[in-house]
Amino acid sequence: FKFNEARNGIYHLFLNNNRFNGLAVNDSFVFAYDGKAIAAIEKLTGKLLCVDSVAWHKGRRGHLGQSGIAADNCNHVFLGGDSANLLVYSFANNKFTLDTNIFLFSPKKIRKTTDVRFNELTNQLFVAGDSFTASFPNPYSSTCSITRTFNVDTLITSPCKGDFIAHITDGDTNTDYTFQWKNLSASKQPIVQLNSGTKRFHDTLFNPKPGDTFELLVAKNYFCNGEYQKFVFTTGIVNRRDVYDTLCAGDTFAIRQHLVGTDSVFSHSLTNRYLCDSVVTYHITFKDSSSMSQSVTLCRGDSLKVGVHIYTDAGFYIDTLTNYLGCDSFVYTRFFIAKDTVFIKEHVCNTFFYQVGDSAFYKSGTYTVVMRGSSGCDSVVIAQISMSRDTAVRIRPNICDGDSFMLLGLRYVLPGNYQTQLPRLDGCDSIIRLTLNVRPHHFIQQNQNICFGDSVVVGNRNYKQSGNFIDSLISFWGCDSVVNTTVVINPKFDTARVYILCGDSAVIINNTTYNTSTNFSYKYKTAAGCDSLVRYRIIKTNLTSDFQLDTSQLPQFTVTNLSKDAIKFIWSFDDGYRDSTNASLTYKFKKPDAIHRICLKVTDSVGCLDSQCIEIPISKLKFELYNSFSPNADGYNDRFIIQSSGEDLQYSLMIFNRWGAKVYEVEKAWTSQPNLFWNGKVMNEGPDCPSGSYFAFYHLYLDGTDAPPTIIHGAVTLLR
Repeated sequence: FKFNEARNGIYHLFLNNNRFNGLAVNDSFVFAYDGKAIAAIEKLTGKLLCVDSVAWHKGRRGHLGQSGIAADNCNHVFLGGDSANLLVYSFANNKFTLDTNIFLFSPKKIRKTTDVRFNELTNQLFVAGDSFTASFPNPYSSTCSITRTFNVDTLITSPCKGDFIAHITDGDTNTDYTFQWKNLSASKQPIVQLNSGTKRFHDTLFNPKPGDTFELLVAKNYFCNGEYQKFVFTTGIVNRRDVYDTLCAGDTFAIRQHLVGTDSVFSHSLTNRYLCDSVVTYHITFKDSSSMSQSVTLCRGDSLKVGVHIYTDAGFYIDTLTNYLGCDSFVYTRFFIAKDTVFIKEHVCNTFFYQVGDSAFYKSGTYTVVMRGSSGCDSVVIAQISMSRDTAVRIRPNICDGDSFMLLGLRYVLPGNYQTQLPRLDGCDSIIRLTLNVRPHHFIQQNQNICFGDSVVVGNRNYKQSGNFIDSLISFWGCDSVVNTTVVINPKFDTARVYILCGDSAVIINNTTYNTSTNFSYKYKTAAGCDSLVRYRIIKTNLTSDFQLDTSQLPQFTVTNLSKDAIKFIWSFDDGYRDSTNASLTYKFKKPDAIHRICLKVTDSVGCLDSQCIEIPISKLKFELYNSFSPNADGYNDRFIIQSSGEDLQYSLMIFNRWGAKVYEVEKAWTSQPNLFWNGKVMNEGPDCPSGSYFAFYHLYLDGTDAPPTIIHGAVTLLR
């Protein structure tokens, strides 16, 4: 490379008998590439910093010599190579260092790289070349963009003295700072002043031309990391500055005894140390606070978190948070804990059934049921249940003719049957049946048919059993009567019936067919008019006999019990073998020359039975596969044979070693051809195969040579 600077400020870079293959520009440098070397040029000043003419990819595959260059803001330079590769250099301290070589494709087939591009937004590299394109993420972090770690005072203008001054606040004494003044209004030689040096924290531009616009670049260690700040200003104007500040509602902004509590815009005129006026305009905005109310119901044991506070007890809470504007946000919370215990006290009449949720109860008692409440929490229901029936009382008073009978405030004088209801304290009714007899003074014959549990009252006697009873009575009114009473007790029936349905069976009850599990009651009256109740319980079983037959290891079979709801099972083989212990077993029939049958019989917990049988054809049983042989020429087990029972069997066989290499193959041979059996050599003619395990794949034509074969795979052990 050769580098010259022309008088008109245009910089030239010359090559030695070569051509440019590309330029790459980042925030700090310009990198040039001619296929054999790379150069770094300072972007701000145009200064040539480094030329590395020996930046070859030494000692590794892939070389420079093709097109394409890209660079990121971390000063990593990506160069296209001649083997579909990228060479990655880091530029620091005015020199290049090779980081790595990224191979995009195998170098066995050379593909030259022709172009490299870098997308700063996605931190992605794109590469094109001879018959290929590629893209991949930049292997380096994208967070090394230039940061500002030093501050420059606001530019001070002094039209009175005509000087511009720039000053670095809290400068680093070990750092070089560069000040470049550039007149943007000048057509020639725009850079009017350039100063740099260690401990140089300020610079002055003396007597600038009034009315011109200037650009000031202040750089820190520019030649290492490119960190700089830029200012543009015009001479002879008042320095104006806008200050924006945002506060929360309720705060106060104070400046020079100026207090502001609402949105405001106001200005202050100041005079700086160079006697130049400065106008500062303040834009003050107040952000609103926010609030919200919420009502939360949780289950007992859960907790509610609002901000940094965690609440476990019900109550009303006020929390102060910070909203997205940075102001206070008030949260008003009413916290409830869902009721988790419910007490029920219930009395039912004329039935012995009460349901709470999915639970049914058939006798009096106190029960606890866990249910899912409407709030989604578990609720405990404590139910105190009592059960009773309506009672029926039959009264048969006798009065003398001309007398009357009082019952519940009513007067009865005529003979006949009467009935009234009286509510009990437990909510059920008492039925009073009145039979009033107006008796003359003579013999009375009465026949009484009552239900079991009822009674017949004659005078001061109470009859609850069947029979004939004679009573001599003297009433209050002096009626002497002889009462002959015949009592017949009719029974009541309260029974339970259970039906167990197996398989597809069903039961018909009261002209209704049932084939699923259910519980219900049926209430009826007997011919004598007595209430009776039948409780039905129907249990439907889902017992299903099922098993899986695995024929992959013929002539051995593996059967696996897949039955549903079975608690007992029995395997039955037609050659007499039985097994009720193993859910899965492997079996081989002793006589392979007949059709065999396998059956599975299962029993469930209520005694239902189900069974399933499968017949095994002869073709699945008429051969024998071995898993080892010893080709040592001792005349015993020297060949790996396939043996069939009965007629000759056609087969194909491939054998592989453990590296996947085929060592033996025969197609559509017969078991009666021993010369085709494997003798332990490669393809029966090559060198001896070593001792070890081999993999065998069989095609057995069990159903004839024209039918599809049965495929079996297994292992073969060769012993020498």
